[in-house]
Amino acid sequence: MMLFEAAHVTLRFDGAAQPVLHDFSWSLGKGESWWVSGASGCGKTTLLRLIAGLLAPTGGRVERHARRVGVAFSDIRLVPHLDLVANLALVRPDLRRNPALQQRLEEDLLFLGLDAVRHLPARDLSKGQQQRAALLRALVIVPDLLLLDEAASGLDDDNWRNARELVRRYREKDPFALVEVSHNPQRLLGKSGVCNCLPLSSAPEASSGEHVSAGP
Repeated sequence: MMLFEAAHVTLRFDGAAQPVLHDFSWSLGKGESWWVSGASGCGKTTLLRLIAGLLAPTGGRVERHARRVGVAFSDIRLVPHLDLVANLALVRPDLRRNPALQQRLEEDLLFLGLDAVRHLPARDLSKGQQQRAALLRALVIVPDLLLLDEAASGLDDDNWRNARELVRRYREKDPFALVEVSHNPQRLLGKSGVCNCLPLSSAPEASSGEHVSAGP
């Protein structure tokens, strides 16, 4: 099943001399893992926002078929005055009346080291705590597609390993596709083995089928 397809897509921001994406073609299937690589400014975050439906192309064709898209971007965007659990309830309104979901949440908070700060306003959390909370927010919707943009940049090694393990557990139970942007291929959250690599440049091309190790 195809979750996303781009055919000869161009995306140019107003006033920009050059498009961010040009004649870009690529497709994403169910359960696939992709690492998007490239220099700063080449369009990695733009691509994730295009996949998520937050941006529209200025040319070409885009098809989106994922029903639930979880996102954890570098701009974390938790609601600052709400506590962690209330932020999660925004994307899972059934959280407070679903005992099975509550139990899973309790386990996840403990595993991520967030149990003690669950009732703190998001603005009082450290960057690493906010990133773990944003990752859990993306997972708790049980996505068809998970988009991660430098989602582990503020995590130390132990917390990164726990975050990666949590992603693995969710994928094991409910397999979903994953597209991840990270400057460090050894610290990908998406998979502990091998994933596809989509290299972007000033004139992006489709993946050449390259693979990359995602860490020990």
